[in-house]
Amino acid sequence: MGDDHVVHSSLDRHYSPYSSQFLSSGAVITILPLGDSITYGVGSSDKGGYRTFLWKDFVRNGYKVWFVGSLSNGPDDIDTHHEGHPGWRIDQISSHVITWLLLYRPQIILLFIGTNDILQRHDVSHAPNRLSFLIGRITLILPRSTLIVASVTPLDNGKLYQGSIDHKLYA
Repeated sequence: MGDDHVVHSSLDRHYSPYSSQFLSSGAVITILPLGDSITYGVGSSDKGGYRTFLWKDFVRNGYKVWFVGSLSNGPDDIDTHHEGHPGWRIDQISSHVITWLLLYRPQIILLFIGTNDILQRHDVSHAPNRLSFLIGRITLILPRSTLIVASVTPLDNGKLYQGSIDHKLYA
């Protein structure tokens, strides 16, 4: 694999994308939170979603981190930048990702995507192929960056129905 890293997991502290030597040097780490409404923070009490917990965990552990992206929302005590687009599917993120990667050149990309492909019933059988294509684009453009891919959030019938409503609101 060389310097290319693709980690398939939920965000987990056991997957440190950089050595402890790099992290302890005080260098700033640039992170692109990338995905759909989960990344945006829809449904979270502070509108920051997982980004709030992650940011506070970094700060608590002495890391210097910048979240990058064209969108900004969440609590005032975190860096609120991201590319979380409510209602977006894998193909929609994929069609914009090269621009964002070239603009921000993040060291780490956190990818939470795929839920809307299921909720919108968008050619679900080919969603893994679209995800592979998106991963390929990211690793081609920034081969030395670390890509962390989260699994799709578990869904139930109530969420499936709510997702259809949310899609209509954000479309």
